[in-house]
Amino acid sequence: MIHAERGATGLREATAEPLPQTDLKAFRRACHTAARLAGARAGSGAAHGGVRVLDAGLCASFDAVDIAGTVVLAHRRLPVVAFSGAALEPGSPVREFTAPPPWAGPLADAGFRLLEPAEPDAPVERVDLSALTEAELKAVRYWRPQTLGELLFNCWD
Repeated sequence: MIHAERGATGLREATAEPLPQTDLKAFRRACHTAARLAGARAGSGAAHGGVRVLDAGLCASFDAVDIAGTVVLAHRRLPVVAFSGAALEPGSPVREFTAPPPWAGPLADAGFRLLEPAEPDAPVERVDLSALTEAELKAVRYWRPQTLGELLFNCWD
């Protein structure tokens, strides 16, 4: 069974301890290093084989970077990274995931756990949600994500 970690949705009760924060600067540095390994040119834009920060939406639970056509997703509260070949739609959860590309090593070196597609594709019913707070569980009941990926990489936080 897959376990959801506290902070998976980013919601919490007012009296709960502060949630952890992902080091997004470390994430972006690792993406630039990964882009060089992928043969992409930093700052040239994804359309030209480079790196481009994507707009995931103001309330998204993740940040996203496009490296030469692969979307790299970093959860804002948990040190996990997933990959997608699908275009990101601001305001919509991510539903398609791919295996970590060969150039993903710098992300792991920066302390991020690289998710294999089977993890975010797991049905929520098979995910242990016992570590989530009542506020997080309420959001899960309201938004009804179908997969762990929709729970982690959502736009309803």
